[in-house]
Amino acid sequence: MSGLTNPTPALQVYNAMSQAPYLKIVYFSGQTSGGTLTVHPTTDGTATGTAVFSSIFHATATPWVASGGAISSTPTCAGQSISSDFKTMTFTLVTGSILATSPVTCTVIVYGAP
Repeated sequence: MSGLTNPTPALQVYNAMSQAPYLKIVYFSGQTSGGTLTVHPTTDGTATGTAVFSSIFHATATPWVASGGAISSTPTCAGQSISSDFKTMTFTLVTGSILATSPVTCTVIVYGAP
């Protein structure tokens, strides 16, 4: 772009106390089974594919819910686990303090280093 000198970054990412010069954001959607949602942030979407992250900074799963439902019946993400090779992520969803066993569609967003 002409006219831009010394542009200011729109987003600065820090990993612990040092600035990370890179960031990859990956979006998934999927449906829970038995209260858990498993996603594979790999090149082919399987556990055996090549990982697209070398480090994961943050990951979140947000359930899709119909409007008008009671907040007490809305599932939420209660926990997550990430495999040491960054190829498998599992999220647990609950409704109140009960495992959300009915299928729930979720959006998963993962922030990490390529």
